Amino acid sequence: MSEENNMPPEFLAQLKDVPAASDAVRDNHIAQALHGVTPIAKRRFSPLAVAAAVVLALGLGNTLLAQTGSPETPMAVGHAIARVLPPKNMSPTGTVAGFPHSCSDPQSTVVGWYTMDTNPLQVVLTSTHVEFTNNYTCGVAARLALPASTPAADLAVCQQSMPPNETLLSEFTHRATPYEVRASATELLLFSCATDRVVARTLHPDYNNVVD
Repeated sequence: MSEENNMPPEFLAQLKDVPAASDAVRDNHIAQALHGVTPIAKRRFSPLAVAAAVVLALGLGNTLLAQTGSPETPMAVGHAIARVLPPKNMSPTGTVAGFPHSCSDPQSTVVGWYTMDTNPLQVVLTSTHVEFTNNYTCGVAARLALPASTPAADLAVCQQSMPPNETLLSEFTHRATPYEVRASATELLLFSCATDRVVARTLHPDYNNVVD
């Protein structure tokens, strides 16, 4: 049964007396109806809504990057670092237990041995850099630049105590200035005793990373 049959007769009579709408009124009603279904591309968004969408997109992107990472860029990942002490009076080309190679050459000096998650690495001093080499392949996994110039320092060793969250990997003297190579769970640090500060740092590399 239609709704028209349920309406009182007096209402039906009044509806029949209503004049037809003009073209202008009808066009206005159509325009209002179309406005309610305007395509999304033509709608206006508030600045707060746009900002929220940007923040959400950036957060998602950073999360994906943290999960996947870039094969060319080290990531701030925590590692178990342990210094390995060589035997006393070891020859320059000698090896340490658990380290199959010496990875030494006439242009560099091995100044430290350590493990990163049980992987053996060496700290190697050159004339311009401190290098961290994969002991299995002797490939350079990471590198820290030595300062081009340093202030005069009448010190035999660093005076500052080691922070509790860092591990001492090596001590050496370069251009009459003592240095320490330290490691946190995420970074390799070059500490200058002359300036009493960290002068170079880098994230722990992937063990198989190779620096050109």
